[in-house]
Amino acid sequence: MDVNKINKITSTNYSYDRKDYAIEKASSKYEIKPPASEVDVYIPDSKTSNSDVGKTYTRDAATIDRLKLEADRQTQQLRDIVEKLILEQGDKFRESGMIEVDKETRLKAQEAISEDGYWGVKQTSQRLFDFAIGLTGGDPAKAQSMKDAFIKGFKKAKEAWGGQLPEISNQTYDATIKMFDQWIAENE
Repeated sequence: MDVNKINKITSTNYSYDRKDYAIEKASSKYEIKPPASEVDVYIPDSKTSNSDVGKTYTRDAATIDRLKLEADRQTQQLRDIVEKLILEQGDKFRESGMIEVDKETRLKAQEAISEDGYWGVKQTSQRLFDFAIGLTGGDPAKAQSMKDAFIKGFKKAKEAWGGQLPEISNQTYDATIKMFDQWIAENE
């Protein structure tokens, strides 16, 4: 390596317009400030509320993790119920393709999808909405994009299930859209 090539000095001339900049000493550093006539001034938009100024939105990992963990736990419980039914009725299922659902299992399933059940419209739509809020950190500027993503995901789910979903799914969709619309309206 030739050190002389690195050490060559290149002369460059700089020119600039001299303005009345103030040089102030701030602790051990000097700060150059432009004249007052050239300082940019922030003028808030009428849509911006003072509470949002300077607010940083971050993903709410704790809420997202909690929702995922709870969904995994509830999904496993549902799988356990179905697995138990199939195992108990294995021969009957192989012969007829049908499974008889006992009263206890039917009641558990009905409770799970009831209005206040974990898989019911109210709780499921709230979880979907809470997940979206968690992903955005509550940033209202991202509400529409989250709503659009939800709509896109719902359409893909319908396609995966042959174009139709059970009525409870449609009700959950409507309830979730209503929450997104409310969030968007509150922040316009």
